[in-house]
Amino acid sequence: MASWRARYGGTPPPDAAAGYDAGLVVCSALERARTYDAADVWDALVHGRTLHGVRGLDLGAGEAERDAFERARRAEAGAEPVDAPR
Repeated sequence: MASWRARYGGTPPPDAAAGYDAGLVVCSALERARTYDAADVWDALVHGRTLHGVRGLDLGAGEAERDAFERARRAEAGAEPVDAPR
């Protein structure tokens, strides 16, 4: 906050923290993927580690989100319907 205030004056807008947190997640996934290939980045996003964001939130896909991502991916490949129970 101090660096923001020194550079821009005042406090940052509320969505600035959300944007920063989103950048953390994407940069972390790109570092883990070690490539810009969409499938590798997707895997890194879905199976990535949890990060502590500047808003005080834990960021990253939880177990339910990972399951939903995997079901959607298999459905896209023709393996099962998107809404199939696990």
